[in-house]
Amino acid sequence: MRRTPILLQVMMMVALWAVPAGAANDFYDRDALAEILTLDEQAPLADAEEELAMAEEDLSDAEAVRDTAQGELDSANVVLAEAEADLVLANEALVAAEGAKTLADAAVVASEAAVTDAEADVAAAQEALDNATTPEEEQAAQEALDAANAALLAAQEQLALDVAAAAAAAEAVVVAEAQVVAAEGAVAVAEAEVAEAETVLAAAQMIVDEAQVVVDAAQAVVDAIVAEIEGTEEYVENLSDDEVFAFNRSFNNAIQTDLLPLDIDLDLLNFLAEGGLSNRDIQLATNGYESEARFMRIASRFEAKAESTGKDHFYAKADRARAKGVDQREKFLGKIGADDLASDAAKSAAKGQAKRAAKEQARQ
Repeated sequence: MRRTPILLQVMMMVALWAVPAGAANDFYDRDALAEILTLDEQAPLADAEEELAMAEEDLSDAEAVRDTAQGELDSANVVLAEAEADLVLANEALVAAEGAKTLADAAVVASEAAVTDAEADVAAAQEALDNATTPEEEQAAQEALDAANAALLAAQEQLALDVAAAAAAAEAVVVAEAQVVAAEGAVAVAEAEVAEAETVLAAAQMIVDEAQVVVDAAQAVVDAIVAEIEGTEEYVENLSDDEVFAFNRSFNNAIQTDLLPLDIDLDLLNFLAEGGLSNRDIQLATNGYESEARFMRIASRFEAKAESTGKDHFYAKADRARAKGVDQREKFLGKIGADDLASDAAKSAAKGQAKRAAKEQARQ
């Protein structure tokens, strides 16, 4: 289970203070100094890591939704491909049906012509019979008439078959046309499903992209804090024993009065190093942030009182206390180094304040 930032901060302060009396006065302890100087980064780091974890979880959820949308689009494309294949088959079937109808219609025309010819033959045979003058002529004419009537009957039967076939072919064309219309409708529906799935996927990808931006920003905050901690640890590692002693001794009062952590950042430490890290400058810097911490604690009490009583004027008192703390800190920082370095100290302090404001913004 993730510890809350407050709990983590308290645990680290307890770890610093809950040591034997002899160890507490070991001002040459580099590890203790590194912990003191980075203690103010631990709560922001825990918050930033929690924000990063939440952002990564949101990104994972967004990617899962995106992947589902991609799967639905893939399925829609499969359905569209099948519908398009069915449409091709339906069109081929229509072409075949129309071809069969053309042949059937031609057969009807041919059968009708055959019936006409057969009827002409029957008429001619009948006329020959009517004009016969001898028994032999009558017999021959009768046989010819019988043959013509038989041929006419056969032609009429074939015509009937061809007409029926043509009707069936025409019906097959109607059915094939209906199948083409249905296949075209299926393709249209499938295309609409693909378009909708593409829209959903695009929206899901946009959410993924936005979530990735949040993750990148959260990771950048974590990286910045880690870089600050590692830079501070490296800074302490490069200090001389006397400088470690001076720093640890300067924090003794803050430890005794429960003012840790002090918001001393790497920029200020580097500025102190540029000035030679005199005991006086180290003590001035520590005193400045101790003073600010005292007023910040007073401000917190006023804010708590405002919340418990509902009286907003306590918020104003908290603001004044906070402003007083900043003012006191700047007064101490302004005394660091020679007079010609005072403006540089103010600039460094302002830069540190800007970094702390950015850090505070990242917490929110």
